[in-house]
Amino acid sequence: MTAPTTQAAVAAPLLEIDGLTVQFPTPAGPMSVVRDVSFAVAAGECLGIVGESGSGKSMTSRAVLRLVPPPGRIAGGSVRFDGTDLLTLTEKQMRSVRGAQISMVFQDPTASLNPLFSIGRQLTDVIRTHTDAGRAEARRRAVEVLDQVGFADARRRLRAYPFELSGGLRQRVSIALALACGPKLVIADEPTTNLDVSIQAQIIDLLLQLKNDVGFAILFISHDLGVVASIADRVSIMYAGRALETGPASAVLAQPSHPYTQRLLRSAPTLESRRADGLPSIPGAAPQLGELPAGCPFTARCELAIEGVCAEVEPVWTDLGDGRAAMCHLLEKELANA
Repeated sequence: MTAPTTQAAVAAPLLEIDGLTVQFPTPAGPMSVVRDVSFAVAAGECLGIVGESGSGKSMTSRAVLRLVPPPGRIAGGSVRFDGTDLLTLTEKQMRSVRGAQISMVFQDPTASLNPLFSIGRQLTDVIRTHTDAGRAEARRRAVEVLDQVGFADARRRLRAYPFELSGGLRQRVSIALALACGPKLVIADEPTTNLDVSIQAQIIDLLLQLKNDVGFAILFISHDLGVVASIADRVSIMYAGRALETGPASAVLAQPSHPYTQRLLRSAPTLESRRADGLPSIPGAAPQLGELPAGCPFTARCELAIEGVCAEVEPVWTDLGDGRAAMCHLLEKELANA
């Protein structure tokens, strides 16, 4: 069930995911944590994937690199990168893609930094693993990439260890590691979540500047709509393992079409809501992935649900024009009656 914007909004995609499904075994049978997800990312573009915890956004990003933790598995779909379906590659071939062509910036920089080795050692190891650079050339490239991410004293910082750096500087080193081999796509999985607000803004500005200067694409994973609005060209909104709405970030976040996106935006904190009695919230809780309805997964929490339809019948993508689409029976009905 491919979103109509996959081909329409991205004429020549660098990354194209079609019908991706990720499952984990349970005593009751396979449970899909990502279900039939499709999207595309063009070269030099930033696509933001937004959703609450448990929406499947991070698992989707890991599936791109074939890093789904066992016993999970990719049960269906395709992941085409630069014309090649990554799901058909051997593990040896896939290792040449990770780090060199597609790299990842994690939420916690300590996940990608070894506390026992200096920053310089870690950078040069990555460079020499994925390129034919010698020791001197790898060191030169390490200095260059540290300079790119904002270290004024890059050569001296090569001798530093992760524990000697602040959280913001460690995340800059993580970005340097991701960029060291000149990837075409950087996956940023909640890269600012553990940082204070001022450092968050610095990291977002850095990623934007590097994207524009170097030309790589970004797949940006976040639950924070404000952060996504500041960096993404387009967005895909996920809920309970499904993509429910997609389109240009400015349009979707200004005038959301799907009831879930509307409620998600209404529940985002603002100065006005902080002065009020409390933040508006979405009633109820996200469904258990093993207990999803046959129809729309948001039905139980949706004030606009159509009785006898939304819970029973799976919605299809409705093309809203201008590169936008949403998966909602209400929108289907409105367009049919227009």
